[in-house]
Amino acid sequence: RLGRNATIVTGNQRLARILRQDYNQYMIEENYQVWPAADILPWSDWLQRLWQEAILAGKLVSNGFLLDSHQERQIWRQILQTTDQLPPWLADGLTITRMMAAAKSLYAWRVPLDAATFSYNEDSRFFFKIFTAFERRCREPGWLTSARLSDMLLPVLQADGLALPGELVLIGFDELTPQQITLLKELMRAGCDPDWLEFSAKSSHVGKLVCSDSRDELRLAAQWVRQRWEEN
Repeated sequence: RLGRNATIVTGNQRLARILRQDYNQYMIEENYQVWPAADILPWSDWLQRLWQEAILAGKLVSNGFLLDSHQERQIWRQILQTTDQLPPWLADGLTITRMMAAAKSLYAWRVPLDAATFSYNEDSRFFFKIFTAFERRCREPGWLTSARLSDMLLPVLQADGLALPGELVLIGFDELTPQQITLLKELMRAGCDPDWLEFSAKSSHVGKLVCSDSRDELRLAAQWVRQRWEEN
């Protein structure tokens, strides 16, 4: 399929990396000296590429600047550090990572962005306060976040403003979010019907071992790790 101008979009970064490695290994085993790079990339990178193509084609309605993950993280950090009566440990990297992930989930799952939705407890109200401050900080200068990228591409697709791949293959998605479904439906309307690939089920066996103590448990675990390493 890669030889037929196909684009393979994966559900995560790790799967895209593994598929590219497998493709390159296959080409080596087939004695190819040179070959075109496989068009395999995760969903987030694919959206960014569509965005860049729309910019180059002059098809964007918005002139906003797309932030990268590092820039988004710095904005979250600045907001947390300037929040009154905030414990210092709440501005650490882990808290920021979780808030960034939560913000993406809000858009991905179409959660209503109003105070009533987040009035459940003190934690949810605090998050909504920081989230709205983040949105306000980005909106004023026209900054765009990766969480909104899929939605920002919809008008471009509706205007048939993007060159779509000859074949689009999706693989490794455990569950599609409403945001992803909306974009894929618009792709189908534009004439690009995605093809779904699923991994075949692999038989497995679950067993239980009884260990006399924690030392015996560590010994058996080490033996298992060594056995797996030797098999591979």
